[in-house]
Amino acid sequence: SRIVAVANASEAPNAAPGDRDRIRRHFGGDAPVLAGVCGAFLPWHGLDMVGDALVAELRSGELGLLFIGDGPVRDTIEAQVRKLGVEDRVAFTGRVPASEVSAYLSALDIALLPDVATHASPMKLFEYMAHGLAIVAPDVASIRSVVEAERDALLFGRGDREGLRRRVRALIDDPRARLEMGRRAALSWAQAHTWDQNIQRIFGQIGSALEA
Repeated sequence: SRIVAVANASEAPNAAPGDRDRIRRHFGGDAPVLAGVCGAFLPWHGLDMVGDALVAELRSGELGLLFIGDGPVRDTIEAQVRKLGVEDRVAFTGRVPASEVSAYLSALDIALLPDVATHASPMKLFEYMAHGLAIVAPDVASIRSVVEAERDALLFGRGDREGLRRRVRALIDDPRARLEMGRRAALSWAQAHTWDQNIQRIFGQIGSALEA
């Protein structure tokens, strides 16, 4: 009764108008749809699922994949990509300054959140929402507490590679639904998940406790 949990939030996008095209030219290749994941490449982020699940879409040229960030499992992911023979469809940015993350996110059509630590409120989820991206994420409590499934994001069973593939496939096949989902995610972020709104929640809880 003395503990209040407040989910994370994110800053507003600050990408410049030309950033999307610039980054897609450099990293996106000629794929019509670019999916990506952003953050620290840690063992519990499920990054090993991505190339394996989406290998057919990568090989067909329908999809490009962008890994934004760096971390201890990067070498493993790069080796997997080479083994699958899709290295020409996958790009790694390496670590980028925080001030430039928005530019890279603006280049994506689909944002992936393959897995999360079950206790965490993943910052990247809110960044994806703020940028109006179509999101594919695992169906876990920390995600469902933020997004409405099928409205703000497409969810799949945790660890289900085929479920991840089907959700991404649906977004590749329906550009209009992809754009509309991103629009709704951005609206949900603006209505409830800015840092200012988090501050107001916290101050409201403090005020209620003091009154009590």
